[in-house]
Amino acid sequence: MGFVITYADDNTLLVNGAVDIIVNGVPYAPIEETPDIEVSAIARLDKLFKIVKDFESFFAEAYLCPAKVWTIGWGTIKYKNGVKVKKGDVITAMEAQNELEYELQKCYDYINKNIKTKLNDNQLSALISFIYNCGEGALSEKWSIGRAVRDGNLAAVPNLLMAWINAKGTPLAGLWRRRASEALLFQGYDPFIIPYERIPDGWKNMKYFSESYIKLAS
Repeated sequence: MGFVITYADDNTLLVNGAVDIIVNGVPYAPIEETPDIEVSAIARLDKLFKIVKDFESFFAEAYLCPAKVWTIGWGTIKYKNGVKVKKGDVITAMEAQNELEYELQKCYDYINKNIKTKLNDNQLSALISFIYNCGEGALSEKWSIGRAVRDGNLAAVPNLLMAWINAKGTPLAGLWRRRASEALLFQGYDPFIIPYERIPDGWKNMKYFSESYIKLAS
């Protein structure tokens, strides 16, 4: 007996025009495709990973950050298991990536839970970078920036970011660069990593982020 094998419009295999097919004693059925599952809510925020990695840099061995906190990888100070980073710790790039994604997801979840103002990806990325560096409390209602975001006063956020440049009361050029870069990103500008040689004179006292700063990113 001859068999004529064809395909139906839905790509179902047909033998002699019949849909009921037995292959090795097992009824044949088309394999249904499983839709892609997003790994995390922050997976699409490529600029977030860029700005965080550029400023944190990768360290395979634990080091003391300017705030005198043991840090490893891309800014990790506490592992997913709750253990704090300590002197002598080492980490691989893959392990550090997992720790970073975990922490950034926590920052995203904090904003998603506590901020009802609609934010675009650039604004969200800038704020996640900010609280990853300064802690979730920096975006609480206790501070002007937290109140501004909650009230939807997004135009004020770039200026308010510039107040967060101190480590234990001392202004740091690296933090000024990071806040200015976050402020640029918040406004949708790219590239947004400001090199040290472009830090303007008097940066320690600069609290206002004017449009003229945009040239720093060009």
